[in-house]
Amino acid sequence: LVGLAAPHVACITAIAPVHLELLESVEAIAAAKAEILTRLVAGDVAVVPAREPLLTPFLDALAPGVEVRTFDQLPDWVNITLTKAWQQRDAAAAWECCVALGHVPPDGAVIDVALSAMRGQERGLAGGGVLIEDCYNANPGAMRAALRDLAGRGGRRVAVLGDMMELGP
Repeated sequence: LVGLAAPHVACITAIAPVHLELLESVEAIAAAKAEILTRLVAGDVAVVPAREPLLTPFLDALAPGVEVRTFDQLPDWVNITLTKAWQQRDAAAAWECCVALGHVPPDGAVIDVALSAMRGQERGLAGGGVLIEDCYNANPGAMRAALRDLAGRGGRRVAVLGDMMELGP
């Protein structure tokens, strides 16, 4: 796709064991995701996770003059409606893209984020409790993060897990 429309800001949010049935290894996933970096030229920006060693060879091969911005967490002063660690990390990636594009919200602005269907919506239950609906194409890393979030909540906790597909053998 970068051959059709070369980006000026390219973002890789994570390297994780997903879609392994086609790509077979996490290293191959990193290489596939890094394809977006190949068309960046001087003055363009690559936004990548901080401390992701699988991206190092691709970042080393960037054209001269490409800026690399890394993310880990949002600045403390950013007021966002997402509460889960992985959501905030994705928001940190979006934040760096906004900075790269020169579109930073003013100080004190509340950033309200709507989630797409089946991706972490919380629904209050009659009689108390919360149902967290997060059932879109799970993978081991995402499941660990969701269970860590659940473990940090008070009260009775129940996890109902289904199959994780597209992970290969």
